[in-house]
Amino acid sequence: MEDSVFLLFLIAILLSPVAWTVSIVVRLIRRKDDWKEVHKLKLLLTASVIVLLIEAALVFSVALMIH
Repeated sequence: MEDSVFLLFLIAILLSPVAWTVSIVVRLIRRKDDWKEVHKLKLLLTASVIVLLIEAALVFSVALMIH
């Protein structure tokens, strides 16, 4: 029981960068005409995807250690 609660907590932590990435993509779509803003948003999107992949790897490794 405690393991499943801990896994749910880890998944909730993982949802934060997912929401951040989605909001960046939405802003990128809305401001596609402003090339300076698009460049900044692409850099942010790259950083958020890297953070998302790192957190997903951490969650996966912790999940493997639990089971």
